[in-house]
Amino acid sequence: MATISAQAEPQRIVSLTPHITELLYAIGAERQLIAVVEYSDYPDAAKTLPRIGNVFQLDWERLLDMHPDLVIGWQDSSPQHVLDRIESLGLRLALVRSNKLDSIATQLRQLGDLTGRTVEADAAAENFLQKLAALEKKYSGRRRVRVFYEIDHKPLYTINREEIISDAIRLCGGINIFAELGILAPQVSIESVLQRAPEVLVYSGTSASAEDVFTDWRRWPQLAAVKNGHLYWIEPDLMNRATPRMLQGVEQLCEAVDAAR
Repeated sequence: MATISAQAEPQRIVSLTPHITELLYAIGAERQLIAVVEYSDYPDAAKTLPRIGNVFQLDWERLLDMHPDLVIGWQDSSPQHVLDRIESLGLRLALVRSNKLDSIATQLRQLGDLTGRTVEADAAAENFLQKLAALEKKYSGRRRVRVFYEIDHKPLYTINREEIISDAIRLCGGINIFAELGILAPQVSIESVLQRAPEVLVYSGTSASAEDVFTDWRRWPQLAAVKNGHLYWIEPDLMNRATPRMLQGVEQLCEAVDAAR
């Protein structure tokens, strides 16, 4: 499968994830972007772009009618059947990957090389890395705090160490209590959460309101996070999209972890 490489600069790009759409805007390549998938809603200008389906299912006829010269997917989560179909149709496919916070800068530079926006991409990457380094310096060396990060409530889902959010927990001086599990986004039980005794519980999902989630957890007052009132909600788009904006969510996460100290 193709990865990003130096070829003719594309002028008709299709983005397969909202975060790739956001990254292309961040490097000034939006004029080359002709279509996106659902939920590509940042910045506001992205809302006006044509949709060709969602992350899991594309409108193949419409995609072909647009004659893209590049389709960009996410190596970590774009469904394999979608990527295989794109290649089988003879369309040029590039993939980006992000499982660590500093890989956001790498993605920016990769996309800059690909689109001819190297100057803008380098500037965006350096700005991001400077802010990341400042956060790392601020929170390094502080007492480690056990963190349960909830991405879905019923059923209960979390993240393992390979997810970029786990890298954010590490930066904040937290310990992801389910880091060792073998699945990127594993389903877990309430009992297993109670056994691991998190000091902080962070919810960043959309399946239920934060109020309902925290009401459910308050049924377990013996849990340190509940007993000490360390239940926090962070806007999903600020943590689930690997873009420069993610640092806003990381800062909120660090503040939550720091409060539990």
